Amino acid sequence: MANYRSKLRGLGCPELDVNSLQKKRANEKTPAKNVKKARKGEANYLPPPPQGETEESLEQERLELLSEVKKRNNSQIINEKMEKTFSIRRQEVVTSAPPVSDLKERWPALFLPEQIKEEYKRITTANLESTFMANLDQCIPSLMPLVMSRGGAAKYKIQKIMELLKNNTVEIRREVAIRCLVVYLGENEDNLFEYVGQSNLFYFSTCPEWKCGF
Repeated sequence: MANYRSKLRGLGCPELDVNSLQKKRANEKTPAKNVKKARKGEANYLPPPPQGETEESLEQERLELLSEVKKRNNSQIINEKMEKTFSIRRQEVVTSAPPVSDLKERWPALFLPEQIKEEYKRITTANLESTFMANLDQCIPSLMPLVMSRGGAAKYKIQKIMELLKNNTVEIRREVAIRCLVVYLGENEDNLFEYVGQSNLFYFSTCPEWKCGF
């Protein structure tokens, strides 16, 4: 098996090459230290570059992406270029672990809502939204008693949110769980929810039956 891995590394297999001693820092040059490997569900951890592409050609694609992301109604071209440059992006993330600010500067398209979902699918081959919703549904029964244990002003907010459960549908239960969790953690709701045309106080005081998208 060791000889097989050595041959794959010699052929340039990224997942093995990244852990070679030559690629490690001076203080990490032991076989078992700082091993980079796929986590559970990561089907495409460190894919090879597309056939016929080089680091230079993919870097040129990345530079073109910087201008494409500034254009309107350009999602198809952005998605094609993001798909094409996936290998060098993963190489950068896995080997360098850059700060989010640097990643946002080099790959602004990665932070678009659609591309967040697409990148998750490229790595895991699973749908982000359906995976999240399925896991949320499993957690709701144990999550609600936890958020209800909070006291003070947060408890009052949570009780007002819980009034939405009068219409007990799957969508409402999900919305209530996420809203309550935001309050429980002391986060700012405005970072996650948008109230169109009215404030959140108006929403909770007069229209508890309204649905809110997130």
